[in-house]
Amino acid sequence: MEYAKDFLDILSALRTYIVDSIGVLFTLFGGAIEFLKSHDGFGNFLTGLIGAAIGGFFTLKGAEKAHILEQENARADEDKLLDNTLAMLKVEINSAWEIYWIEYGKDLVELDDTEPLLSTFPIGEDPFTIFNSAPEALAMAPREIAKDIVYFYMRAKGLVAMVKENSSDTEECRRYAFDSMMQKRHDPAFLELTNDAFAKKLEEHYVACIDEMSARLLMVSTATGMKILTQELKEVVERLNNSIDKYLIDRARA
Repeated sequence: MEYAKDFLDILSALRTYIVDSIGVLFTLFGGAIEFLKSHDGFGNFLTGLIGAAIGGFFTLKGAEKAHILEQENARADEDKLLDNTLAMLKVEINSAWEIYWIEYGKDLVELDDTEPLLSTFPIGEDPFTIFNSAPEALAMAPREIAKDIVYFYMRAKGLVAMVKENSSDTEECRRYAFDSMMQKRHDPAFLELTNDAFAKKLEEHYVACIDEMSARLLMVSTATGMKILTQELKEVVERLNNSIDKYLIDRARA
């Protein structure tokens, strides 16, 4: 019972302390108000408060406008990057296609379906420099344009691999035929021929060796595959030229 009485006394004293403290705070606040009124400070205080509020509002609006402007500038930079990238990709695609068509593709599509293409075509290690360096910008391109660009380069890389294989096979055919022809030069049956007949016989032997080795290497199948890819790419190049030109013209007018 003694402990309970002490506890109640402590609670009573704590309550009295809190009530007195609140009273003191109200007294101090009231005194501050009276002081500001008596010294014209209250009006100045309110004026400063309103001014600060207005200043803060316009500062916030200015920051918001600056943020919007920054976003617009960023979008403009992205649009410019995309426009330049598409223009450069168009140049790379058309340059590569023109060289390929003039030096290789035209002869290929005119070739009889039963004949191999005995031709070499030098290709560098990285013929698609711009495409390989433009994945970020390409991601911002319209879906159909991006789809055709990726399709073109995927098929073009496959065609490059086939052209390199065909060039290697062509060199192997020529090397095999030449070595065989050199051996035939010492054949007694050849040596008995006249000069004209000897030369004709060697040429026939050379061609026969070419045909033999190209058949072993399935070069007719390689040529057929290259023809199919060439036709596909020709259509994609025409489609890309039209779609990229239209996109860039529309962007310039916007």
